[in-house]
Amino acid sequence: MTSKSFIRSGRDLSRAGMMRQAAAALLLALVSSGAAADVWFEVGANDKFTAYADPATIKKQGDMATMWAMFDYKTAQTTSPGKKHLSLKLKYEYDCKEGRARALTATAFAESNAKGEQVAESNMSLAPSAIAPGSIDESLFKYACTK
Repeated sequence: MTSKSFIRSGRDLSRAGMMRQAAAALLLALVSSGAAADVWFEVGANDKFTAYADPATIKKQGDMATMWAMFDYKTAQTTSPGKKHLSLKLKYEYDCKEGRARALTATAFAESNAKGEQVAESNMSLAPSAIAPGSIDESLFKYACTK
């Protein structure tokens, strides 16, 4: 009876162990393939949109930093080709010493959270501009420059 109980217990642990290994392998495959979800942190909101920062994309070199941000709009916005979008991802470059920023690229998506059809994309060549105190831009700036 004791040996039977031990064998049954051994089989159960073996199955549980195999399930854990299978789950770990699946998780590793998802992470390796890029299918894992992005982690965005809310940095501000107003009556038109909520702004998020992606800490995994922060890159610093000297006084400069780059970071991806996302804006989720409460109502659909219209791009210049006339297509509707609910979210916008932008790559920003920040001058952490001078308090200036500029957008480098922008991509508009049909759905919230940068999901759905990509309806527009633009590489920008804007000059850096000063960050307005108390703005969502300032919250993004601080997030990128202090992390």
